[in-house]
Amino acid sequence: GEEEVPREIIESYEKICGGLIKGFEQLGLKAEHKPVNDVLANEKKISGSAQTRRWGSVLQHGTILIDPDIRKMFELLKVSPEKISDKFITSVYQRVTSLNRELGDTPSFDDVREAMARGFEEVFEIELNEGKLSPGEKELAGELRKKYASRDWVGKR
Repeated sequence: GEEEVPREIIESYEKICGGLIKGFEQLGLKAEHKPVNDVLANEKKISGSAQTRRWGSVLQHGTILIDPDIRKMFELLKVSPEKISDKFITSVYQRVTSLNRELGDTPSFDDVREAMARGFEEVFEIELNEGKLSPGEKELAGELRKKYASRDWVGKR
């Protein structure tokens, strides 16, 4: 039967990260959950997540590193240039990995998305089906786009 997200925070991370781990397996990579919110491949972080809970729902969002430019990533995250030294980049490279680095090849975004979908289907014992937005959802998306695509919002820190 369908499995729900556990109420306990640690258990919910474990279950959702389990979907990611199964997805990584689909891509040919062995991974493991490192509590609270990381997934490791060969003892290096390949995915990190965060959770929020509102209105009886759990939203977990995170990253899957496919083929990042570590220096550029930290520049875009507004880490000060003084901190982004060669030593800093080397230390990050020792703790963080990517699909490209682990597999020796860069899977496409679509391949990663498909693998993760299969991983979540397995862990949650569900079948995911692609749907379409309703007219109301499209209208709401347009309203939200006005706010979140504005220079004011994007430039806010």
